[in-house]
Amino acid sequence: MKYIKDSFFTIGTRFLLVIVGLFSSIVLARLLGPIGRGQWAQLLLPVTLMFRVLVFGLPTAQIYCANKLNFNKKQVFSNVLSLIAIFSIISIPIYLFGIRYLYEMFFSSTEYRLIKLACILVPVEIALLVLSNTFLINRGINSFILLQLLRPVVFIILLLTAIFLIEIDVHMILTIYMISLFIIFLVMIYMLLKAKYSFSLSLNFKVVKSLLRYGLKDHLGQIFIILNERIDLWIISYFLNISQVGIYSIALVATRLIQIPDAIGMNLFPVMTIEEQDRGGVLSQKVLRVSIAISVIMILPLFLVAKPVINFLYGNEFLTAVIPFVILLPLTFTNSVGKVCRAYLSGNGLPQIASFASGVSLVVSIFFGIVFIKRWGIVGAALTATTSSTIYAGIMFIWFIKVSNHSVLSSLIVKPEDLRQLFREGAGLWKKLVS
Repeated sequence: MKYIKDSFFTIGTRFLLVIVGLFSSIVLARLLGPIGRGQWAQLLLPVTLMFRVLVFGLPTAQIYCANKLNFNKKQVFSNVLSLIAIFSIISIPIYLFGIRYLYEMFFSSTEYRLIKLACILVPVEIALLVLSNTFLINRGINSFILLQLLRPVVFIILLLTAIFLIEIDVHMILTIYMISLFIIFLVMIYMLLKAKYSFSLSLNFKVVKSLLRYGLKDHLGQIFIILNERIDLWIISYFLNISQVGIYSIALVATRLIQIPDAIGMNLFPVMTIEEQDRGGVLSQKVLRVSIAISVIMILPLFLVAKPVINFLYGNEFLTAVIPFVILLPLTFTNSVGKVCRAYLSGNGLPQIASFASGVSLVVSIFFGIVFIKRWGIVGAALTATTSSTIYAGIMFIWFIKVSNHSVLSSLIVKPEDLRQLFREGAGLWKKLVS
């Protein structure tokens, strides 16, 4: 079954991504300490917000339009390319006039010139996010994952090389990060050309209308999600200090574990845009069960080893990240549920449900974040993130059950046949790999 083979490949690659990301966080923490680590975490926040706001749901809209609505994929690509150019131009006045306001409101603990420099990356990030998803139209998961893997690998290689040659500070790390991103951008262009995509611009009214109609339904939810993922850092920097931002960013390493069970659900959306709703529901239910089982197996041991692991990897300066780290571990479970349910619903033309769920989750994050962080500091931030994620997953799961007409228990409890099928496919792939 191609989906299971794709998932095994994705899980393996995501495992490598977790290792590379963990190593990168260790290097940065050791180089910068809590204050510098906090500045680095804060530095990328406006960039992440801006490029996520300006993609207008195109990453998923192009897949839906090419697969579900049967538009020519190359025609979709040329229209997406034109929209990216327009959205990048829109980012210029925001960059010129909006950054100072954002800086004074949220990022005054970091140098203003660094914030401005980082925001140059916004058009590159827009293109990388949208165009890398082009490979998923034909379920080209290998190319998509390769770009995801190369991004942190190139950055860490350049960073380790620079350590031996020059003095490293936040400004130099940002420069290295920008260089690595431009390298990945060029690699992506080469891969798209090799896949026979032409970089010609086109604006077809019917295609653009369909892209934006679907994309905007999904887009609001994407903005809510990215705000939800970052709102705790903003509130911490506002009520506490930059050092606490740095320590909490280490606790957030726990959320990197999401990538492993999440890898199973990541392949699901393109499949849902191809499969009939009933067959897609059966597959989604199976993926949901397996993702939940993997999540539970992963997080239970980490409750026990959190303190020695953080002490060994990051040092005594970051020991106060242990309790938030433990509180954030359930995100691995809740995100798996939310990811699978969202793929099923959005793949069947209902992306607005995810937007509603993420909006409710964001309101919870803001309210509880202010109350909990003022009272309990970064422990309160972790409690807020876990509570918010649980609410999001709960809403998505309720809608999944309603639309798919499956029972609650049959969607949550893993079945022996699921494990047998996984074992068969895994054994087959291992034999092929060894031979």
